[in-house]
Amino acid sequence: MGLSPPCCWRSAGPRARFACSAGRSPFLREGRRWRRSQIRERADAVQGRLLLYQLSLDSLPLAIDLGLSIVKYGEEARIDLAGFTTEGPRGKPLRHAIRKAESEGVSFEIVAAADIPPLLVEMQAVSDRWLQAKAGSEKAFSVGRFDPCYMRRFDCVVLRREGHIIAFANIWSTANRNELSVDLMRHDTDAPACMMDFLFSRLMLWGKEQGYRWFTLGMAPLSGLEARRLSPIWAKAGALLFQHGGSFYGFKGLRAYKAKFAPVWEPRFIAGPPGFSMLRAVLDLQRLIDGGRRSAAGHVLRSGREQADAG
Repeated sequence: MGLSPPCCWRSAGPRARFACSAGRSPFLREGRRWRRSQIRERADAVQGRLLLYQLSLDSLPLAIDLGLSIVKYGEEARIDLAGFTTEGPRGKPLRHAIRKAESEGVSFEIVAAADIPPLLVEMQAVSDRWLQAKAGSEKAFSVGRFDPCYMRRFDCVVLRREGHIIAFANIWSTANRNELSVDLMRHDTDAPACMMDFLFSRLMLWGKEQGYRWFTLGMAPLSGLEARRLSPIWAKAGALLFQHGGSFYGFKGLRAYKAKFAPVWEPRFIAGPPGFSMLRAVLDLQRLIDGGRRSAAGHVLRSGREQADAG
């Protein structure tokens, strides 16, 4: 399954919006010449605000060609699997997590997409308990959400204890084995504290054995922003929130967690309309990620379910 960015349109007269999550996807690199004109033409046709999300450095020329303003959004953690190991002093915490989980009877399994449907009811129950414990609701767009139609498309990591699923994650991978990642991750409320370290460590070791080049741990939002005297207001506000946002946002803690896997940190950017319209576009993006019934992402998901039911 190739990595590709989620794209979402909302056609609603003058308030129409478009957002595209770009990243390093081959979807943009291989089709950049024709994709550039299509993106602009479609956004203009619905009088929308165009926003490119999580751009890497090599995607910035696309944003420049589209006449967009560019701001740094954070950093993405990428692990070079050729050098990843749980051996030695640096790998001791991960090695301990693996041993602890296995001593508690936790097993690791890669389940092929074709074998996922019989597991969906149990996975749904784990997901529901996770959401209830977090007192939250499903997100969308750039953040994975549990949807049976979506989950059955992917191979999944499944952790079991005493035969019962206690955690799972669906796997994103590129066909050329250059990159491996996960999207949706859920675990049960009584799963061992070391469970996520165990899942990531075992998946990275599996990916290394399978010949994958990189494992992507995802974004650390607002990481790497500097509040210098001449920094733009976006960078100053982001750096302040990263340092002092505390437990409510947890940005600094998220970066600290990912740092234990010794990643390479790569900058990621947002490109959008200049001036005040950039702020409005970012608010549109947040509505997409929130995934509520009134959001564009929610509309797309409902339409997809309706089409699947009709078929």
